[in-house]
Amino acid sequence: MTSLNKTDLLKNQPRAYLEGSLEIIGDETVFFDDETDEAFCFDENFTHKGFDVLIRGIWIQADYHSNKYLSIDNEVLPIEDNTKIRLPRKIHYAYQEWLNELSAESFTNFLKVLNRLNYSIYDNIFCHNYGLFLPDDSPREGVNILIFDNTDFVCNVQHHFFRARSVTKDRFEFTQTNGKRNLLVYG
Repeated sequence: MTSLNKTDLLKNQPRAYLEGSLEIIGDETVFFDDETDEAFCFDENFTHKGFDVLIRGIWIQADYHSNKYLSIDNEVLPIEDNTKIRLPRKIHYAYQEWLNELSAESFTNFLKVLNRLNYSIYDNIFCHNYGLFLPDDSPREGVNILIFDNTDFVCNVQHHFFRARSVTKDRFEFTQTNGKRNLLVYG
């Protein structure tokens, strides 16, 4: 699986975006989060990776041009009150490196189980990536700890791994707060 395929799978995950609307208040453009009703000043620091704007029912990629203006396909447009936008959720470094480390098979099947349990990749609230502390030039073995929260239940994932030149082994143990458990083994 190429990183492009992983990227496509990530973009299509539930809760992959922070959705809300823009309003002009005084001289400021303010973003209102649909989920929490929290308000944030919307500026170049908030939008450094781009975002999508909902136009006639279709999400179109846009960029922040300046206060009160967006850039869509090299056309500068004014921001109107209640402009619907979505921002891609960020994945922190240790977690992103962990996702990158997984083989195509491990990644795809991990994602299937996670989604079947009603969690999204973006529900991750903690990742201890032990692999980041190990040297790359020798066999690597250990356990990574991940925690997911979908607001209904919390899920702890222990990822037991072994990496050597031609050997890759992964074992995922999923334990939810409701007592349900799942096990995946690869390699």
